[in-house]
Amino acid sequence: MRFVILFFLLLLINQLICQIDFYIETDETSYYYGQDISVIFNLHNTSNDTITVAFANTAPFLYYIDGELFYPASLQIVTYVTFPPDSIYSLTHPHIYEVSVGEHEVTSEFYAIPNNLTAEPIYFTVESVTVDNNELQQVRFQLSNYPNPFNPTTTIEFSIQNESNIDLSIFNIKGQKIKTLTQNQFTKGSHSIIWNGNDESGNLLKSGIYYYILKVNGKTEVVKKCLLLK
Repeated sequence: MRFVILFFLLLLINQLICQIDFYIETDETSYYYGQDISVIFNLHNTSNDTITVAFANTAPFLYYIDGELFYPASLQIVTYVTFPPDSIYSLTHPHIYEVSVGEHEVTSEFYAIPNNLTAEPIYFTVESVTVDNNELQQVRFQLSNYPNPFNPTTTIEFSIQNESNIDLSIFNIKGQKIKTLTQNQFTKGSHSIIWNGNDESGNLLKSGIYYYILKVNGKTEVVKKCLLLK
């Protein structure tokens, strides 16, 4: 009896694997430096039957750019997804990191029950573009830090066109705020703030990726990534 149950279970797993096609793509194949890159995850039910897939993780899609792992934290938390016959379920994740000029490879893994899937790699190119002074003057907010990576201190610089209420804060990769650097009124022009790699309690943070977010008059304007190394 156990053998029969095991046989049909293996048959079901094999059938599900054959019915689901997992692939990734980008909204474009060529980007300019600094442009947001949208990575699109697709699950395709290639069968004539309705299939329900149980996700085994709250962030079901993990993807790598040139072998570096990124966590698509903005993806919605999914427990079960039902696919009608010959349907495609897609999730788009805006990749906000500044990828260097040149060709890059994206690979991805999909964690599901009963079995995991791996997508074929895709490739995109980031191109360098030139801008004139008029275009540069149209940029309302600028944000950067140096050095990056840093240990344990970095200087965060920002510029604004008008006197504004500025909120500059640090977040971890889970999207949790861990440090408020400033919440004050600033005059028009360039400003800099030093962050020594600690949290609100003064504890030095662990090595890893962190985000610093510039809010101007209560609105999020720029998000940047920095790397703390010890």
